[in-house]
This record gives sequence, C-alpha cells and structure tokens, in this order.
Amino acid sequence: MKNFICVFFITIGISVHAQKHDYIWVVGVANETAVIPYGGSTLDFNQIPVNGYFKPRLLNLRGSSARISDAKGNLAFYTDGCRICNAQDSIIENGEDLNPGDLYNQFCAWPSLGGYISGFQSSVILPFPGSDHEYILIHTGIENIPDATVTKLYYSKIDMSLNNGKGKVTEKNVVIYAGPMGFAEMSAVKHANGTDWWVVKPAPYNKNSYFKFLITQNGPSQPEFQNFTFNTLTFSTQSQTCFSPDGKKFIRYRGSEGVYIFDFDRQTGLLSNPVFIDPPEITIKYGGCAVSPNSRFLYLSNLTDLYQLDLEDVMNPASFRHIATYDGYIDNLAANFGYCQLAPDCQIYISPGNPSKVYHIIHRPDELGEACDFEQHALKMDAYQGSMVPPYPNYRLGPSGTEGLPCAPTVSTFGPLVEQSNLRVAPNPNSGSFTLYYQLEQNQSTPFLLYNALGQEVYQTLLPGTTGNVAMQLDHLSPGIYFYVVPGGSLPMSGRLMIASE
Repeated sequence: MKNFICVFFITIGISVHAQKHDYIWVVGVANETAVIPYGGSTLDFNQIPVNGYFKPRLLNLRGSSARISDAKGNLAFYTDGCRICNAQDSIIENGEDLNPGDLYNQFCAWPSLGGYISGFQSSVILPFPGSDHEYILIHTGIENIPDATVTKLYYSKIDMSLNNGKGKVTEKNVVIYAGPMGFAEMSAVKHANGTDWWVVKPAPYNKNSYFKFLITQNGPSQPEFQNFTFNTLTFSTQSQTCFSPDGKKFIRYRGSEGVYIFDFDRQTGLLSNPVFIDPPEITIKYGGCAVSPNSRFLYLSNLTDLYQLDLEDVMNPASFRHIATYDGYIDNLAANFGYCQLAPDCQIYISPGNPSKVYHIIHRPDELGEACDFEQHALKMDAYQGSMVPPYPNYRLGPSGTEGLPCAPTVSTFGPLVEQSNLRVAPNPNSGSFTLYYQLEQNQSTPFLLYNALGQEVYQTLLPGTTGNVAMQLDHLSPGIYFYVVPGGSLPMSGRLMIASE
C-alpha cells in the first residue's frame, strides 16, 4: 500500500454515534487447521492503515455471507447463509438452519460446511431501528435446486445482548415474500428519517422490475413492486447493485448487459428517471460497481479494466473514462478486477475475479480520472479471501439534509489540528472560492498546505509577511472536507475547510 509521511493522524468525526458497523471485514474460507494460505481473513478498519490478517474460522464465507460490527467497530456476528457465528467464532443460540430447502440440505447440513450459494448480495445485516443491540438479517432462499429459482425472502432477528453478549437468534426464517425473484443484487439504504431502512431487490432476472420494503421498529413492511419497460434483462453471470453514499442514486450493474442508473427518493422509496448505459468499451461485462464518497463518480470493473463514470453527466460520452487495465499479476490465478466496495477509510477496495490474497484499491475515489490514484494488488493478505468484498450499505447516512460523511478518512498533518482565530477561511463552507485571513509569528514567507481527507497534499502556496489575507480560487477541487496547515512558529496552525457543491 502507498504510504504518506506524517507525524500523527487525525480521524475525522463522521457522526454523533460512531456507527462503525462495517469496520471489521471477515472473509475467506473455512479452515479449522489454521494452515496458510487457506482459511479465514480479517480486515480491521479500526487501525490506520487497515490491518489485514489471517484468522482461521469455521465457516466458508461465500457470496451469501454477511457480517456486521457493533456501533463501536467490534465484530458482532457473521453468517455463511447456513448458520450464524459470533465474534468468538461459535454458532450462536438458535443460529443454525437458515434458508431451509434443497440447497441447504446439499451445502449446509453437517458435516458439510460448504456455505450457502444463492449469490453475491443475497444477504444483508442491518441494525434494527430503535435498538442498540438488535439486528435484522435479510436473506434469500433457493428451495428447489433444478430450476435454481430464488423462491423466498426471509428475515431473522438477532439480539446480541443475550447470553452474556454471545447473542441469540430470537426470530428465524420469517417469510417476507414468497415467489420467483432475481438472484442476489440486494442493497439497502437508510430512510430519509435516518433511522429506518429501505431494502431494494430485483424481481425475476428477465424483467426490469424491483420490489422494495421498509424496515421500521415494527419490522419489515409488505414489499411493493415497481416496474420499468425500458430494457429486457437476460441472465447475468455476475452483477452488483449499490446506492450512492448520499442515497440519491441506485445503480444496477448487470454483468451481461450494462449499467442501470435510477434516482431514488429516500422518503417514498420510489425509483425514477431510469438511464441505461451500455458502454462499448466494456466488452467483458463481468465485474462490480461502487460510488465515490462524494457520490459523484461511479466505478465499474470488468475483469480486465476499470472505468469511471461522472454521475453528474452520465449521457456525455466524455464523462466515461478508462482508469486502468489489469497488469497481469498472478496470485495462484489471475488477480484481475471483480466486486467493489467503498470502505470506512474512504477508499474503494476491489476484489480479484478469482480467489486471491490481494485487494486492489482506489485511493482517491473523489478525484477525476486517473487522479483517483488506483493501485493494483495494493493490499496483500496472508490467505486467499475468496474473490469478494463484503457488500455493506452506508450505515452512517443521516436524515435528508444532514446526510453526513459516508466514511472516516484520515489526514496527516505536521501537528495537532488546532483551529485558531489568527488563521481562518471565509466563507466556510464554500464552493472552492474563499479568502484566507492570517496573522503569523514570523516575518517571512510561510507555506500554506492543503490536504484532502486521505492526507494527500492537493495545494500549496506561500503566505507573505506576518499579517494579511489571500483570495484563493480552488474550484477545481472535488466537494469534500479538506485540512489546511501553516507550519512554523511555536505551534503549527491548522483548520478544516469544507468545499460543497454549488
């Protein structure tokens, strides 16, 4: 991974309540013998930079898997789609026999530990509205193997305050909907009130229709269907859906077709203004998608290439940019480009399309084009992680109008962040045009340094004399939080700058 020179780190506060439900990623395959390179892996985003390490565990965490941490970032539990284990890697009380049916009997019944295989994004875990210790697991079941039709959508409820914190499943396999539906591709986003949850899942694969339901403190509502007629969907070998971090866009990237982009209303749950894009550059439609922290740039992978699409100008061919081509790196198999996920450190992690010990990373996803700083095989793990990233929602999304930051970036500076009256910017927030007012101790030119949320320097200039003001025009910078530093004197001065969309 790329390193940045720094004296210490500042972690930006992102919410009154931490909501670090995605801070521990548990991935990989079952391995009770702890023999590297096969077994479980953990990525811990509570540490800076992320700490990836080998961790043998009981379950195979394939596409049907899901995991969640508590609000403080401690692993709560995870599932392989067959059973649920807590942070001690023990099956919690009443945590077996998820998704009953033919597929369970073949892949889940003891002594088999193969793991459920209903597809990537076929399960999601959400904090239960109004509770700080209960969670709801939404999961999909295939009852009949010959036609491989997903026939039931279930929920199970988990209370982690029970059994001295080891947890218990209090409700299990409760049917939300029974009937044919699409494989996987399930995503969740917070309601406009910042507490409840919308869940969106495609209907059968040959229809461009979706069913949605709301999860409140009363549990899941009856699903409602919304149909579109602007394309005919075919069976897809690999697909991924995601919401933009601000919850205003819903994206469905179909491995066999192209990209469907919708506006989403967090108050009503309505999808609208559908746009379909089938870029001719994407010849191998097999990969994943993720949106930058500022909700502007959509990233699409397709095994061999990575692309960026400006969501503010989707119909302009010039807004679709090629970022990188797979460099041929081999880690047992080709470590090419697969699923994508925005992580708590504001970087986008991309899994290879094959089981591998590496992740690719987009270090600066808020930046235009190649400035996004994509690094192939940037994070190297000790064990094979199974060609996937955990598909998390934005747990930190606030109510409409106060959406907040989707992640907790880290910035490096020359000293503690000390906002002082003798160094300030106005207006703040601004659109990139502002005036810096300063009063310095030394009578000499002094550097003014500006860092983005990842701790990377994006601008510098010299401040003349001891007192003055300087008008700055930095509207080329992407919307987001920045930090400015003026080193020198008895204590380096610094402050926080917010650039907002006009």
